Amino acid sequence: MLIFIGVMAVIFLASLVKSTFGFGEGMVNMSLLTLLLGLDQAVPLVAILALGGSAYIIIQDYKTMDWRELLPLLIGALMAAPLGLSVAQFLPAIWMRKLLGLLIMAFAFYKLYQSYQLAEDVGEPKGPAGRKWGYLYGFFGGLFGAAYNVAGPAGVLYGNFRAWQPAVFRVTLQGYYLLLGVAVVSGHGYMGRYTSDILQMAAFALIPIILGVVLGRFFNSKLSNPALFNKLVYGLLIILGLILIFK
Repeated sequence: MLIFIGVMAVIFLASLVKSTFGFGEGMVNMSLLTLLLGLDQAVPLVAILALGGSAYIIIQDYKTMDWRELLPLLIGALMAAPLGLSVAQFLPAIWMRKLLGLLIMAFAFYKLYQSYQLAEDVGEPKGPAGRKWGYLYGFFGGLFGAAYNVAGPAGVLYGNFRAWQPAVFRVTLQGYYLLLGVAVVSGHGYMGRYTSDILQMAAFALIPIILGVVLGRFFNSKLSNPALFNKLVYGLLIILGLILIFK
């Protein structure tokens, strides 16, 4: 019973983070649920949980989704998903996670330094122009998302480079997570990774997911300052990078 309560508490926290910032659920869930359930159960469970949270956020705020920004990101991710499912069976996850964590932290520290240097003059830098970059970011997101449930950073980096507003940032990423998640969950199902215990936990998790999404939506509505929002995103990326490195 204590493990079950702990699992539900972790799922609530992950849903709250995701609904507030638009990302982070997978890494929060993976880092903590792996300790409670083990990697074999955590990986397929986290994949299916992501579908519920993303779907609920989209239903609430679908009008703010930017489909033109989403499509290249999603196409790149779906191309890489089958490769990611295969990679997870051959490459050691621990070293891939540590490498990803280092890259995320380096980017976040650089952007924080850059934002403080340029804020008074030209504001936040926009990064590369054009949606064509979405295919590349989406590819790496699909690769890491299918292999280790870490699709978020690639989407976050792309959204930040494209200077999405907080509300658009939050919802557009959910379309990316949801459709990529359907492909990943289908892959796990085809490989026979869903047991009755995992499906039961996923069903009970709907309550903490909904509570986290509702509360996170309220917090997101208070983040109307793009510069502040970006700094909070960078700070969260640093924390998640540390989780990936030391997990």
